[in-house]
Amino acid sequence: PHLGIPDLGLHGTFPNPMSPPSGCAFHPRCPSCMAVCKENYPIAGRMEGGTVRCHLRDTSKTLELMPS
Repeated sequence: PHLGIPDLGLHGTFPNPMSPPSGCAFHPRCPSCMAVCKENYPIAGRMEGGTVRCHLRDTSKTLELMPS
């Protein structure tokens, strides 16, 4: 059934919470994964009325950085 949540293309298995992947937790199943995603956890920022943590976003132009 459709719950009104968009399909983000994150298919595959969920990471083990006892042994999460390095870097971004979504990188093993993200179709836009880059090398930096596997190494560094993304910094939080505000974008379009919400919060995002993604290396795909250009934080210098589109995000208002949030304190850690």
